[in-house]
Amino acid sequence: MNRIKELRSKKKISTQELANATGIARSTLGSYETRGINPNAEKAQILADYFNVSVGYLLGNTDMPKDIIENYNYKQEINSFIKDLDESNYKNWDLIEKSIYLQCIQAISLLSVEERKFINEYLWALLEKRSSESN
Repeated sequence: MNRIKELRSKKKISTQELANATGIARSTLGSYETRGINPNAEKAQILADYFNVSVGYLLGNTDMPKDIIENYNYKQEINSFIKDLDESNYKNWDLIEKSIYLQCIQAISLLSVEERKFINEYLWALLEKRSSESN
């Protein structure tokens, strides 16, 4: 299902109601929903603002809506991850590494410089700890 149609259906509004609310012609909205045509940058932003999601989410480039991204507490998640690693004593490192690798790659582009620095410091500390435990 097309993301625009999906968002409209969740809001339980018709194409005409969306057209009235956004100023985008009903026929244009219909072409986005049925023919898979992507809106131009201006219309994509209007629709993203209306649905309160990112343009990337609206266009299907990410599965993380804007509100999840803005409210996600990376530092808390990282601390929880580190605690889990400490408790596991790295016995299952290969499984942990594989399971989080893709999540890290996806999330890294959303991080601020401060958050990237925080992650970098933790990872180096983990590597040093792991190295010292294996010696």
